[in-house]
Amino acid sequence: MWTLTLFAGSLTLGASTVAMIWGHWYLVKPGLGEEPLNELTLITLASLLFELVVTALNAIVPVGRPFESTALLAIDLASNPAFWLRIGIGIAFPVVLAYMAYRSSTERSMMSATGLLYIAVGAILAGEAVGRGLLFVTGAPV
Repeated sequence: MWTLTLFAGSLTLGASTVAMIWGHWYLVKPGLGEEPLNELTLITLASLLFELVVTALNAIVPVGRPFESTALLAIDLASNPAFWLRIGIGIAFPVVLAYMAYRSSTERSMMSATGLLYIAVGAILAGEAVGRGLLFVTGAPV
């Protein structure tokens, strides 16, 4: 299951980064059509929802145990505040930002969409770092 988690995380981070970089082209060349950025933000949104499903599945199904050296630090996943930080900041917040970026790009507000995607990339990167830390401490690939 950890390979599916890594795939979902890399897909999400890659899609959001490409969408953010593509948004910069609208600042350089404003005459570009809005369809590519609309599609990239929808791909980002879909990848975030896929990652949410994978994370929920991994949180429900016990698949691992903590490494021996960190067994004293391991607590129940639902009781771990880092898990809720992973869900809230790493997945739920970027879902809202990606939706707002999609709405901004459909209204041709490309500077706003790019800024929202910047924040989303940072939140996704932070969430992935917390998720890999949780994998190390709890053994759960979330």
